[in-house]
Amino acid sequence: MSDPNHYIALCARKYAEITRQLVLAADAQQRDQLNALLNHIKESAIIETRLELERRLRQLPDDLRRWVERKEELARTITSAEGEALRVYYAVPGGGVLGTLSGTEMTLLADLYEGWSCSPKLDRLSIVRLQGFADAMRSTAGFLGPDHVPHDPPARSINRFLFEQAFLDSETGRD
Repeated sequence: MSDPNHYIALCARKYAEITRQLVLAADAQQRDQLNALLNHIKESAIIETRLELERRLRQLPDDLRRWVERKEELARTITSAEGEALRVYYAVPGGGVLGTLSGTEMTLLADLYEGWSCSPKLDRLSIVRLQGFADAMRSTAGFLGPDHVPHDPPARSINRFLFEQAFLDSETGRD
């Protein structure tokens, strides 16, 4: 297996498939079964995300690892290779994002992160982190597909909040 995001992708694709089935559910019992399956798949995706983050964290130098874990400030300039390793770390698709945004909304949020990374006053580490976030969100959107619409998304999530603040008119709640 060459794709380190393979199991996260499997979970996300299955999540999208079950979400489509849920729309067509014949009765309450089938909806309950599919909802339970969605919850299980999301929990599996969260576990796979955590494991992949741990794997990538182990590949970082000790001082970068401590910085990522917010245990200490980084007291040196990072190399280009280390910057790329950090971007790859932050680019792990998040299983916890499943069910919060549509595929299109995730793509727009990825574009927003990427735009923020171009802010001239950001430090290099913040730029790398935001570029990784953009890659992670874009990957998740790709796994789910552009037509994915979450079933019963939570009313409150950080991703929903960021999306709405960036893309919806706050007075009308519409584009």
